[in-house]
Amino acid sequence: GRVVYSTCSLEPEENEQVIAAVLGEDASARQVALGDCIEQVQRREVFVAGAAERVARCITAEGALRLLPGAFGTDGFFVALLERST
Repeated sequence: GRVVYSTCSLEPEENEQVIAAVLGEDASARQVALGDCIEQVQRREVFVAGAAERVARCITAEGALRLLPGAFGTDGFFVALLERST
């Protein structure tokens, strides 16, 4: 199964540290890089022109999405996708 973990926070203890704790506790869990998901959504023509490139620049080295205030006219957000193998 998959779980999307999302917060309206940019604090590491609410985001990256939570993801690290989950991954540390469950060997069958892994973080899915959202960059690949963005490409899939772009192929479906969901994004407006230029949005996919802007979103792709917000992907962290670990593959999570971090939206900084003002980047899209929103507050700050963090989104990570976790997947568990069966």
